[in-house]
Amino acid sequence: MSETLSSKTPEGSQAPNQLTKWDSLANPNESWEEHLKKAREAYTAEDALRDVVTEQTINETQKTFANDVTNIMKVEAESKKNKADYETDINFQQNLYTARRNHENVIRNERIQEILEKDLNRRLIKVEQLKDIADVDGSGVNKSETDYYGKKIDILNVDLGTYQGEPLNLLTHSIDFKQNKIHQVLGQGTSNALRALPNIWLNRETPVEQFTEDGLYKDGYNVRSNVIFTTYSNPENHNSKPVGGDIIYGFDHVDANSILKLSERDGNTPLILDYRLNAPYENKLDFFNQVENGASNGSYNEVTIRRYDETGKPKLPDYLLVYNGHISEDAKNHAATFKIPIINLNRQ
Repeated sequence: MSETLSSKTPEGSQAPNQLTKWDSLANPNESWEEHLKKAREAYTAEDALRDVVTEQTINETQKTFANDVTNIMKVEAESKKNKADYETDINFQQNLYTARRNHENVIRNERIQEILEKDLNRRLIKVEQLKDIADVDGSGVNKSETDYYGKKIDILNVDLGTYQGEPLNLLTHSIDFKQNKIHQVLGQGTSNALRALPNIWLNRETPVEQFTEDGLYKDGYNVRSNVIFTTYSNPENHNSKPVGGDIIYGFDHVDANSILKLSERDGNTPLILDYRLNAPYENKLDFFNQVENGASNGSYNEVTIRRYDETGKPKLPDYLLVYNGHISEDAKNHAATFKIPIINLNRQ
């Protein structure tokens, strides 16, 4: 067989005794060409199988890689979401903290405001207190009356030299303090009109009507303030004095949520204030004591209070204040309009 195969082996071909990889295919009855053909077919089949396996492996690897990428993207997305949730939570916590602090500040301010208002009401002389001691021997207070076109007006005359009663702590507002201004100032027109027409004071609040869309006064000369600039004083105490004038409104109490600002001197306060933005009072708890002890240095101080309540109703005066019996017809008109007495302080 060897001689037969050797004689038929093509030049350059490998001898059959060298084809160790394909020995299992050898058949003594086959020619070399048949043997080589089967070997090639077997190799081709194995190579094809190898390609199939390789392609499957690649596909599986690609699927695994795709799954890995998907998982990584999910992890990244979850991480971003967690980060966003964390940042949102941090912002929420910060906003909550700020809101709580603001609420605490509002509560604290309201509490201090309440204390100040109770302190002021405790100090202010009441009309009824003067009426109770009027014509009592040694009180320094006597009662008289006048009229304005048939309307009776009570007068409480207080002799400052002999007065024996509760401290004459007054809260007053001069409606004509702008009367003698040479140049036109904000609100001067309203002040001039109010002198002759006290009913103007009874008008309800309409602040929006006084402004343009840009928030400017439509008519600054005739603007009507939504606050009352009052002065806390005591005529027996030379450390403080009220603003002078021919028509001075007096208040023997303030309502809750009324005090907006306190200043030892002129507060340079705007005519229109946002009631919600009242100033902090932490350093003002002893304000009225300080004023009585000379904090205003002999000048007037400023106690800014609300002119209107929540319904837009104006705060009305409790009395008119005059000195040494000087009661003008305009003052009588105001007293008669508001049905309030006149307190006449007689100085030596």
